[in-house]
Amino acid sequence: MVPLHLPSRTMINQTEVLIALVVAAHAGVLAVRLAFSLYKA
Repeated sequence: MVPLHLPSRTMINQTEVLIALVVAAHAGVLAVRLAFSLYKA
């Protein structure tokens, strides 16, 4: 993750957390599928 230094806000929005979770889950699924396809090949 890239650390963001923004003095204007200290709290992270709930939507940003949700988006981050969705992106992380999607990346994880893609990584698992890629590893599985490489393992089968």
